[in-house]
Amino acid sequence: MSSPLTIASLSIFPVKGLRGLSVLEARITPFGLEGDRRYMIVGPEGRFRSQRSHPAMTHIDVAADGPDWVLSQPRVGELRIPRAGVPEGAPTQVEVWGDTVGARHAGARADDWISA
Repeated sequence: MSSPLTIASLSIFPVKGLRGLSVLEARITPFGLEGDRRYMIVGPEGRFRSQRSHPAMTHIDVAADGPDWVLSQPRVGELRIPRAGVPEGAPTQVEVWGDTVGARHAGARADDWISA
C-alpha cells in the first residue's frame, strides 16, 4: 500500500529564471499555478535567458505588492510589472528550449531595467 503524498513546500517563479517566492497556497489555472512563470527575460535574438548563461539573474528578487510584481536588485533599484501581465504589449514569438511560443513585450522601461 502506498503512502499519501504531501507537499512540504511550494514556490512560484513569476519571472522565469529569477528568484522564486515561497507561497502557502496557489490556485491552479489552465496554464499552471497562478502567477508562475508568466514573464521571462528574452534577448534581442528572441531566445529566453536563463541563470545558466546569465548567473547575475540569481541576484534579482521578486516580490508581490498589490497588483504588481516588484523586481529588485540593490545596484539597479526596483521595477514594477503588473501581476496580470501586459495585454497591451506588442505580440511577438520567442524561443524557449527549442519551442516557439507567443509572448508580449513588456516595454522599453523593463528592457532598460533588466539590461542594467
